[in-house]
Amino acid sequence: MTLTTNQHNILQHALGLHEHNGVTYRNYYVCGGDAFINDLISKGLMQKGPAPHYIHKEDIVYRVTDEGRKVALDEHKRRYPLFRYEENKR
Repeated sequence: MTLTTNQHNILQHALGLHEHNGVTYRNYYVCGGDAFINDLISKGLMQKGPAPHYIHKEDIVYRVTDEGRKVALDEHKRRYPLFRYEENKR
């Protein structure tokens, strides 16, 4: 499955992943939707979900599926291999 860099970034952002953190701490992405999101949905990596009470009812909330989480974590490991974390500790 081929994803753009932007799509990988969306998955990782939705899960709270970044270069200093390999742990997911959330699972939502709020936006109006676009071609990148629609493609992730068609590939089974994201899905639309109901907006929580604290988000405007007109906003769309997307959640990463289990398969999307796997793809995001695999890409995160590829981008930020373990040795890089060790180097940052010095």
